[in-house]
Amino acid sequence: MPKTMSKQEHNLLQLIRFALDSSMQKADLNLKEPDWNQLLQMAALQGVQGILFDAVQKFGQDSEAPSLNTLADYVLASKDIRTKQDDHKQGIRKMTAYLTKQGIHTILIKGLTLSPLYPNPLARPTGDIDIYMFADEKTDKPIAEIGDDLFRQLGLDVNFTGKHSAFVVAGVDIENHYTFFHDYLSDSNFRAEQMMMDCITDKATGLVDKSRLGYLEELGVYTLPANANHLFLMCHMSQHFSIYESIALRHLLDWGYFLNSIKNDSSFDWEKAKERIVNLKYDRINDIYTCLAEDLTGIDLSMFCIDKERNVGKRDKQLFLEDILAEKEEMPTEFISQWRFRLRNFINQRWKHKYLPDSYWQRIWHKTQE
Repeated sequence: MPKTMSKQEHNLLQLIRFALDSSMQKADLNLKEPDWNQLLQMAALQGVQGILFDAVQKFGQDSEAPSLNTLADYVLASKDIRTKQDDHKQGIRKMTAYLTKQGIHTILIKGLTLSPLYPNPLARPTGDIDIYMFADEKTDKPIAEIGDDLFRQLGLDVNFTGKHSAFVVAGVDIENHYTFFHDYLSDSNFRAEQMMMDCITDKATGLVDKSRLGYLEELGVYTLPANANHLFLMCHMSQHFSIYESIALRHLLDWGYFLNSIKNDSSFDWEKAKERIVNLKYDRINDIYTCLAEDLTGIDLSMFCIDKERNVGKRDKQLFLEDILAEKEEMPTEFISQWRFRLRNFINQRWKHKYLPDSYWQRIWHKTQE
């Protein structure tokens, strides 16, 4: 079970709320210079260093504001986010231009498709670039595999990891998804994969239907439609939450700002989305994610809760936050120690399965099949 949150973790949550929620007043946190250094390190692990910088700027000449030297570290962290966003855009343009010439289209997943939804798009850091390839005609082998072969012809080192391959274009890490989820790892993943494909393919041809997708002219890539994106973000978060590393605060913010963006989206079918979540048994965790995102952003997201009578309890939210914020141990290098580390953490994650569709024992069974 997660440990109780520290004072600094509470401070980080307060500062994020202060940065994002215009109705929030600055709390007297009694911050000292060492606190600001520690907060920046914590924020980097949670993917919210850009948002923490936004909070710092609102302090102005306040007595709790960090020194100029520490502020410089915050400025550099914020600048690094902007630089990486630019690098990612350049990498995406080069990748898609090459693939398009070969008759392959690209769907960009997460990342730069979510940044514009934030109050400050430049505050959201980017990690790997996640893509899904498709073509206008059926092929003898998976499009993702054809794409990998094309990049190998350019001399790139392409490594297949099971769900996706990984390679580097223009200095940017690319993950090429063969499937959206590890569909062979659990029954819920298998069903979620089918639902994703139903959202983006034409039933008659079985091919991805471009008319259902969004398109980013600037990058030459397609984006997931709202219904598919809703399902993907939910399942992706839950899969990360189920393991020791857990999710980060950035995942909750992605969820909150995505939900806010589809409030008035006529293409989004909430009743159908709700049906998918209930069918996959993600309804309880959906409501917890949504309430946590609402707390962080200050945006009313109650319309996206499935069971409005359940009234997500403070204890549930506290457990999730403690797990998300808990400092994680590094994997040992020695084989036996590694095995013990994995086993201990797998057992310690057992409490999470009352929120997830697959039971603890199903998880053990699927682990043996990997």
